[in-house]
Amino acid sequence: MFRDNVEFNLPDFHSTSQIQHWDVESGFTASQIHTYPQRALRIGQKNAFYVLMKTRKSDIEYECPMGESGYRVILHFPSCYPDVTENHFTVPLGQSVTGVIIPHMIKTSEGVKRFHPQTRDCYFQSERPLKYFKVYTQANCLLECKTNYTLDICGCVGFHMPSKLSE
Repeated sequence: MFRDNVEFNLPDFHSTSQIQHWDVESGFTASQIHTYPQRALRIGQKNAFYVLMKTRKSDIEYECPMGESGYRVILHFPSCYPDVTENHFTVPLGQSVTGVIIPHMIKTSEGVKRFHPQTRDCYFQSERPLKYFKVYTQANCLLECKTNYTLDICGCVGFHMPSKLSE
């Protein structure tokens, strides 16, 4: 997800598998079953994704206001960094939660590339390299803009933001 010279303060974030049979502009290769990121081959409740989350009692913070104890779950596009401030839901301790994913896919024809990005109001992967991310997405671009703005104004970035490794 990140370029090699980017430092990111999240343990195990870089220990993902290599992308196989998928890319941001084309999606999955039609015939492949074993892919990374993994793909859903069937739909419906019987084919659902189940997760059991356990917490040690010593890790529970009883001073937290009611309703804030639990897990914050983020579902995100594989090439976008998960933003904890958006697109999340909470799983309270001792409860189960059912969620629904409604995908919104935008496909464009190759002919659209002949128009200038300002005319079509979007970029393709090859048209807009980012400083921190290998893959251009609108979400990655916005995070990079926030990071650059924060660095310009404050001289530092938040722990959750990417930054260049010192040279």
